[in-house]
Amino acid sequence: MGETGDIAGKSNQLAHAEVYQHFRIPVEPCEREVYSCAHAPEGPVELDDAYMSKAAIIAGRQLAKAGFRLADLSNGIWANSIVIRSCALAR
Repeated sequence: MGETGDIAGKSNQLAHAEVYQHFRIPVEPCEREVYSCAHAPEGPVELDDAYMSKAAIIAGRQLAKAGFRLADLSNGIWANSIVIRSCALAR
């Protein structure tokens, strides 16, 4: 299903591709001298219907992935539990 670092990396790539580019947020290295807020828009940022529709689709996909990961984790826990119980009952 993916390691934690892989999941975080893919989420970060998705944010860069779908959010940062949409709002023209510059991707700059984490250095104190960069002043990363220098290019931030002033005032509130309005999210149009097209952006919100796309965001809803992306959020749904991300939630589905999280559900599959949780199910996989749960199945792994329960499978081990069932084996232990079966061994205990056989004694």
